[in-house]
Amino acid sequence: MASHEIYSKTPLDLKGQSIRLIEILSASETTGITLTFHTRQLHANPESAEAAPEYFALSYTWGHTANQRRVVVDGTEFYVRENLWLFLQQQRYLLTGGYLAKGDLIWIDALCIDQGNIPERNHQVMMMASIFSQV
Repeated sequence: MASHEIYSKTPLDLKGQSIRLIEILSASETTGITLTFHTRQLHANPESAEAAPEYFALSYTWGHTANQRRVVVDGTEFYVRENLWLFLQQQRYLLTGGYLAKGDLIWIDALCIDQGNIPERNHQVMMMASIFSQV
């Protein structure tokens, strides 16, 4: 189930075009999957010289709720469905010389959007075409 605590640490500006991205910090058999959120503006901001973020995006099939697995996001336990957990687990192997590099950011709708916050969810859904077009 979603823990609103993890989202309150990285609030989104619902008047702007901010998105929440995840970074895989570590993933091992002993420590499990550890993630951290980053908040970025979807488009470059010429006033602050902030560039548009580079990231990968995943919109995944939700799957069954019976098999949920634990990840840790910014020090807080969070449970995701098994298919997303398997994706994140696979990425740990890729961090060691594969497709992803350490520090790469990923946008995953089910994880980066506070699904229990209806205004945030609606805001992010309206931005999905832009989110996927910038990948």
